[in-house]
Order: sequence, then C-alpha cells, then structure tokens
Amino acid sequence: MCVDWVHDAQKDAYRVKALRARRDFKGRVYALFDGAQGWILVAIIGVLTACVAFFVDVSENVFFDLKTGYCTSG
Repeated sequence: MCVDWVHDAQKDAYRVKALRARRDFKGRVYALFDGAQGWILVAIIGVLTACVAFFVDVSENVFFDLKTGYCTSG
C-alpha cells in the first residue's frame, strides 16, 4: 500500500477551503471545531494522564502500607 502525501494534502486543502467557504452559523461552528480538534485532543489526553497519575499516587501509598505490614501493638 502506497501513501500519496501530495494527493492527501490536496484533498485536505480542498476540504478546508470548502469548510471556510460556508458563511452560515453551522459552517462557522464546523470550522471552529476543525481548528480546535488538536486542542480538544490535548485536553482529553491531559485529563486521562492526570487520572492515571492520581491512581498511581493513591495506590502507591496503599501498596507501601501493605509491604511494611500492620502492627497491632503500635
């Protein structure tokens, strides 16, 4: 399978041109969303990374307590 980068770039340029040619409200919303997709993806990845970091931080304390054991006398 061969990837034709020039053809893909031309198709994307026509797509963006057609998207920006629309002057109605719906077209402007589509254009805004098209331009913001990268930032939306970065925000989603950041939130998921923060959730994983929180899970690791909380579970690290639990596993460290299990490793050292529980002392009933003190």
